[in-house]
Amino acid sequence: MEKQQLNRVEKITKLNSRYYLVSICGRYYILDYANPKNYKDYLVGLFPERLNSYDIFDVTDDKNIFLKKGKNSKVTTKGATIFLFLYLIHITIFPNNINLAYLTRSEYIYNHISLFLILNIIIFIGILLYLNMTTKEIELSKYESRKLFNSKPRNRKWLTYISSLIISYLALWILAIFGTNYCNLILFGFIFSNCLLLIKFIEFQPSFNGKIYYIK
Repeated sequence: MEKQQLNRVEKITKLNSRYYLVSICGRYYILDYANPKNYKDYLVGLFPERLNSYDIFDVTDDKNIFLKKGKNSKVTTKGATIFLFLYLIHITIFPNNINLAYLTRSEYIYNHISLFLILNIIIFIGILLYLNMTTKEIELSKYESRKLFNSKPRNRKWLTYISSLIISYLALWILAIFGTNYCNLILFGFIFSNCLLLIKFIEFQPSFNGKIYYIK
């Protein structure tokens, strides 16, 4: 088997929820990363092939055109982790008169759990509709198409993924109703629980994986 040259994928900018402008070995490509119309991108643990290879298009000559269309990602897992850490400190040590968890307490949450679960489903459907309506396909047919492969492909582990997904979802909703306050409900119930299925649309993982990719 021919030995492939391994490269790092550097994220330059995000074009929309689906496409990224990246730099690989001195050239610029648009990488087709997460397609809102493909259900597999919401369940990447069941479909690891969606993380093992990507379609890329060489746009080196037109990179400046796409740079102008770039968008800064407002949400990252690092930012969410920092926010969560600060929030936990706040609800743990701040006095009741300025403690958001205490100020937003309501027994209504505990007494109407099913209502908020249904509301969360509606919110998730709304997010799906938003992603599908706002993510436009970029015309790339005039550019050379290549394939980017992960030299350390992930294996499908159905039972492990489904189990961890269910446990994580239940744990987040236990935290959401713990303390019966709206801050926990919004943060753990409405935001973090939905992120479990939307992680590929939030974080561009290839840029963190080091030199493990090759082009064919």
